Amino acid sequence: MPRLSRSLALSVGGLLLVTVGAPSSVATTPTGITVPRAAGKTVTATFSGTIPAGANPNSDCSRSASEAANSSNGLTVNVPPRTYDAVDATMTVAIAFTPPVTGTISDEILTVKGPTAEKPGGTVIASSDTSGNESVTLIQPLAGDYTFLACGYSNLQPQPYQGTVTIKTVGHKKSGDFPLSDAKGLAFSATVPSDPQRDEGEPAVTTDRNGNIYTCGPTGFSTSADYAQISTDGGDQFHLLGTPSRGQISAGEGGGDCALATAIKKNAKGNYGLAYAGLGPLTNFSVATSDDNGKTLVGAPISESVPGVDRQWIAFSDDKTAFLTYNQLALNKTVQKSVDGGLTYNTPGVTAANEAGRIGQIRAFLPPGETDAKKAFVYLPYSSGTKVKLALSQDGGATFSQCVAVDAGIDPTSGFVGADNDDAGNIYVTYSEKGGGRDTYLVSAPLSVLKNCKGANPSSSSAKNVVNPGFSKKLRLNRGGVETTVMPWIAASGQAGRVAVAYYGTKTEGDPDSGTFKAAWNVYVDQITDAFSATPHVAQVQATTHPNHYDSICLGGLGCNVAMGDRSLVDYFTMEYNRGRGTLDIVYSNAGKMPGEAGGHIATPSVITQVGGPSNGGGTVSRPDRTALRTGSSDPAGDALSNYSFLNVGAAVVSGSQDSVPALDLVDRGKSQAVSVSSQRADGTGALTVTMHLKDLSTAALSAAVRKTESGAPGSLIYAFRFVDGYQSAAAVARYDLTHGWAFGYNGYTGAAAQCL
Repeated sequence: MPRLSRSLALSVGGLLLVTVGAPSSVATTPTGITVPRAAGKTVTATFSGTIPAGANPNSDCSRSASEAANSSNGLTVNVPPRTYDAVDATMTVAIAFTPPVTGTISDEILTVKGPTAEKPGGTVIASSDTSGNESVTLIQPLAGDYTFLACGYSNLQPQPYQGTVTIKTVGHKKSGDFPLSDAKGLAFSATVPSDPQRDEGEPAVTTDRNGNIYTCGPTGFSTSADYAQISTDGGDQFHLLGTPSRGQISAGEGGGDCALATAIKKNAKGNYGLAYAGLGPLTNFSVATSDDNGKTLVGAPISESVPGVDRQWIAFSDDKTAFLTYNQLALNKTVQKSVDGGLTYNTPGVTAANEAGRIGQIRAFLPPGETDAKKAFVYLPYSSGTKVKLALSQDGGATFSQCVAVDAGIDPTSGFVGADNDDAGNIYVTYSEKGGGRDTYLVSAPLSVLKNCKGANPSSSSAKNVVNPGFSKKLRLNRGGVETTVMPWIAASGQAGRVAVAYYGTKTEGDPDSGTFKAAWNVYVDQITDAFSATPHVAQVQATTHPNHYDSICLGGLGCNVAMGDRSLVDYFTMEYNRGRGTLDIVYSNAGKMPGEAGGHIATPSVITQVGGPSNGGGTVSRPDRTALRTGSSDPAGDALSNYSFLNVGAAVVSGSQDSVPALDLVDRGKSQAVSVSSQRADGTGALTVTMHLKDLSTAALSAAVRKTESGAPGSLIYAFRFVDGYQSAAAVARYDLTHGWAFGYNGYTGAAAQCL
């Protein structure tokens, strides 16, 4: 029976009962739980109940048709005076459950109601609606009465559950207490939108070993659409993948989550194969592959997965073998294998772990010196309560075992947990706290210790899984005044001991899940080049030149509402080490939000690439021509292409015509760069003048360019120079069409819905 502060807690019939004094005296109403005033303390209470059958598509039990019909528990939280002067406290409310019938869907919601600064009498604070067990973490919980509502997002029959309330305290530390190392010139480029016209949440990036950069992002179930892009010039410009002019990559279902991966060996064409999977409405995945850098895509509307799926990732172990992993039936971490580059996957797949929690990116590699694909390491990180675990296969994905990478002591899912390996097979794991100090951490394990996490072991809850095979103690990353972090992503994939972690960070302390949180957010990158030394050196830079977001960031997924904060950034962004170019490449979301606004306007997929500093692969990156602050930019001729890509579904393969469009081709001209910026006019008056040099602006070239539309009817040409005008993107624009000729103007972040098609 867990000990409380001067109390003991029992769980009886869904009502939280508290005993005071001797365990034999039982009160019929809860008397509360008290936040400890000392650091390093933990107090807990338990409760249980049964969730009635039903569905609540709002992802919020308080918005269900009949709130009274939901399972409900209550608790009073006591906070002694001046407690938070000395400690940081986190209160985690969690429910755990096992579907009563194997194979049935039991997808539940947890909603917490309680006091806020604005409404001391209580209101909805947060909801959790993931695909497994649910938890809500509050930092510095206010004193008052709390109610815990549990209901079904979709469950076919009553669902028993067990609940816990855990309050933990830690001593308050400033990020300045952690020294920063010399960044050695680590720097990133100016931002390039990989898709300047569409709203794509959760942007993903992958690279191939020829140096190509691919990005993709979903636009929502209602559109059934994912969009993907490619840059063949190191992130300077991007082409749409998929059939023009819309460029949609999803072949059927899609719009929920987008995943991309590239092969690690060349195919017969000398390229590295590309695989895509897009999530439909939790039913299946749309898939596609390409063997020619996205110029031709072959797709299928479904992946043959068992329905009840969520959050997928892909990894290759050679030129054709790909692994697709996802949460299945809100519990199992399932892995399916493809031997044709990701177009078809075997069914029903292998259970890598059977615990609910967030699932991270799957990875695969052959240990150094190994050539047998049957001995490939395939692994994925996932969260389980306060732990980050690793599901690991050492037999090419045939069987998996699980082990503990780190016990965070707190919910580690302020974003997805992440893992990656270097070329020596060492594995690195990162996570950000959802509560506590809201910090980001790294743990590392050499290949040699992973033998302690091997053997067929399908049951993630067995005693074997308490083992940490030899990961290092956790290393706090955010420093230098960066106090609150969310959504970490990790990239190693190079020289042993070299690893980088990116995250959204702010110098404001507090709870980003709160709608009242005020902050300016940037992308930060921490790079470690000696992860296995006794005292690893942590270099940190702000990778973005301007904040990409302001104020709250809701981490509650579909359960987010205005009181909980803004979800316009959605749930993650990604970074990858580009082996072909030796750079770190990042795609993040820019919300177009001003301080004080309730929500962002759009999630623009925005790419920055490393232009200086240590390379993960060894050596140094140096691209002085692409530093963020410069007055001009060069561009090669012949890279303005239309009809770059075609997607084929159940039809004969049609490849992109790759037509060159001289009227859109930026080129250097003489001693003048393709694009140049001046702060003065010729007459000496202050202004911002942008000059673009195009290959051919003759009437014939312009007429040919405007007819490059899907229908063949004349369109228009837009030339835009984007920049940040205060808080939001703006553009100096030149427009040409056959009827009106040329027009010039300034777009100060405005648009019309009729033009969005």
